[in-house]
Amino acid sequence: MGIHRHSIFQLLHEKIKSLDIPIINRFSASDIKNENNRYTLISKDNGRSENYDLIIDASGACSVIRDKYAKVQFNRPLAYGALWGVCEDERQHIGKNILQQRVHQARLGIGLIPIGKKPEAASKEYIAFHWSIRNKDYDRWRNSSFAKWKNEVTKLWGLTKNLVAQFNDHTDLTWAVYNDIALKQFYTDRIVFIGDAGHSISPRLGQGANLGLVDALILSNLLTRYIDDIDEALARYNKARKHHVRFYHLASRSMSLFFQSDSLIAPIIRDLSFGVLCKIPFTHRQMLETLGGIKTGVFSRIDPGHLHEHYCLNR
Repeated sequence: MGIHRHSIFQLLHEKIKSLDIPIINRFSASDIKNENNRYTLISKDNGRSENYDLIIDASGACSVIRDKYAKVQFNRPLAYGALWGVCEDERQHIGKNILQQRVHQARLGIGLIPIGKKPEAASKEYIAFHWSIRNKDYDRWRNSSFAKWKNEVTKLWGLTKNLVAQFNDHTDLTWAVYNDIALKQFYTDRIVFIGDAGHSISPRLGQGANLGLVDALILSNLLTRYIDDIDEALARYNKARKHHVRFYHLASRSMSLFFQSDSLIAPIIRDLSFGVLCKIPFTHRQMLETLGGIKTGVFSRIDPGHLHEHYCLNR
């Protein structure tokens, strides 16, 4: 299921308001001051927050706080990024629950992801469109003919014609750059890193939002259980997330070779094997569990029902 980012934001924002949690706008955190296990955020212009028992860094892959305080295992830029845009599915001919992709070798790739309705446009269905691009080629693309690029897209996949027609120029698309970032542990003292701040991965399996939401749910549950011992909650959180995140780091990195790389051999292997593997019940199930975001190893998984009763697989 795809969902528009605006919809996720609106749900979270409304929940925060209902709990009377104060929101501070225009505060760009750049440092943290620790005084006797009470933490104060410092902004770029030397503003100061209140003192807190715990700092949760959910500021994304470009987190300044993580770069200063986390124990980073590796931080590797990926060669390929993507151009993203949102289109209205005017003719309603893109399946509402089907992710479709078309690739040429592993260099060119188009993805169409149904993301439902925007909060302010409840009568319209939308599609997230993405186009693979080498990061080093972005400037060349930005300075080339936009009409020529649209022709290239529709030549590769005619289904996209009415979608890319909605883009007027280069600025209608957002360039996303990805890094492969892993931490030795997900917390330092009482600073905990969740979402892309804690584990930025290749987008090939579409698990960034899933992993971030699971992070938040597990951290919330453990802080509730160990409300009087934050250090114990963080240690248990680190242990609980280790295998799940590590699997998707490895799986996403491996899939990038087959779908976003300069390799000539990997796409041939992909074309010869993936269709066959989808027809074998065991491997088909493993693929579904991987895309469902519940794998922790080649032969292991989490049961989402242990996280929340709504997600039990055996209901």
